[in-house]
Amino acid sequence: MNSKAYIPALALIAVFGAAAIGGAPTLDPRVDVALGPDGCGDVGSPCSNDPQGLALGDFNGDGRLDAVTANNGSDDVTILLNDGAGALEVSTTLTAGSAPTSVATADFDGDDNLDLAVVNGSDSTVSVFPGNGDGTFGAAGVEDVGLFPESVVTADFDDDGAPDFATTDLFGDTVTVRLGNGDLTFAEAITVDVSPGPNGLAVGDFDGDDVADLVVTLDDAFPGEVAILIGDGSGDFAVQSPTLVVGDSPLSVAVGDLDGDGVQDLAVPNWGEDTVSVFFGNGDGTFEGGPVLDAGLVPEDVEIADLDGDGAMDIVTLDGFGSGQADGLLIVIPGDGAGGFDPFEEFELGAGPSAVAVGDLDGDGGLDVVTTHFDSDDLAYTLNAGDIGGCVGDCDGDGEVAINELIRGVNINLGSADVSTCFAMDGNGDGAVTVNELVLAVNNSLNGCAG
Repeated sequence: MNSKAYIPALALIAVFGAAAIGGAPTLDPRVDVALGPDGCGDVGSPCSNDPQGLALGDFNGDGRLDAVTANNGSDDVTILLNDGAGALEVSTTLTAGSAPTSVATADFDGDDNLDLAVVNGSDSTVSVFPGNGDGTFGAAGVEDVGLFPESVVTADFDDDGAPDFATTDLFGDTVTVRLGNGDLTFAEAITVDVSPGPNGLAVGDFDGDDVADLVVTLDDAFPGEVAILIGDGSGDFAVQSPTLVVGDSPLSVAVGDLDGDGVQDLAVPNWGEDTVSVFFGNGDGTFEGGPVLDAGLVPEDVEIADLDGDGAMDIVTLDGFGSGQADGLLIVIPGDGAGGFDPFEEFELGAGPSAVAVGDLDGDGGLDVVTTHFDSDDLAYTLNAGDIGGCVGDCDGDGEVAINELIRGVNINLGSADVSTCFAMDGNGDGAVTVNELVLAVNNSLNGCAG
């Protein structure tokens, strides 16, 4: 375990103003982007198809979020770069392994450029693409994982300052952890037995020890289950008993503070029951059952984010069949910040939505929505026109940014703490904490969240 570096947060004081809070979710009409050249969608066209995985990150260093999709049907990865105003445009296609299902980002070699980890389901491997910092990527290294991996996440599981990755192995009934050496190479696999049918995967700190933990959905259990894996700081994990019982066919899971107590909670969409199960964290690695929420039809992927700018986290998921129609729907379940939720709101999407990500594409402080569509072979982005900035740095949701929260943000920036310890520091939702976000948090601390 490395010694953590700490920097006095007040040294970052500058003249940026605080983000505003308030308003209503106002989503512009979506823009659909074909994942290939002109003519994509025509029979025989050279398209990337069946996008299943999605991640956001700044791949060319311009301070704007870009996107990457893992295309299950064409064995490749599409990079979409931001034009600076929030529009995403196809830039390049990378050849991956067979049947990629998930993608995550991290700086595996410490060069300040985001790299990619792409799960190849049929190959039981992960392709690691080194980023060049200009929106292009080098040749991939290939790392073995368990049998038929479905999902991948990145975090520093052994606290050595170098990012690692973990996968759920659907047919192997395992979670595989590969610890990074900081140079795009990885140590031998650590295997954690979980069953039956591990599928969805997310990172959190569920027991408050500043060590990354994991939450895994068990799709083959009936009814569905969720397993909590507590990290020991060395890269190994202990599976908590008992598992959490959810609805039928939980395909994904999201982590966030849904009741405003500063402790991470869970949202799990139940594909087979048209619901989302909520669990509230106790802060010691255990959870209490919360409400089971209506969520349209066959909800698949899920995110937790404050889309309406009221300071309370909302649940964002996908209605795969658009309430019985041909196309799907974006489902937003507004939270009240105390563990209660309003009925869901719905927004039109393309056919077969498969993945959702949330982040600030256009730099206006509001969180925008990006989705992939398995059936229509495209990506869509929906800009949020509302004034919904939230309060960057308010880790515990109490409306203020305290000194200990600023220090936490600095350590996330340095890599000695994971972003899961304070999602509110990640103002644009790109999975990292920049100096600009730290400065904004400092000003929110000095001037107040509404300042």
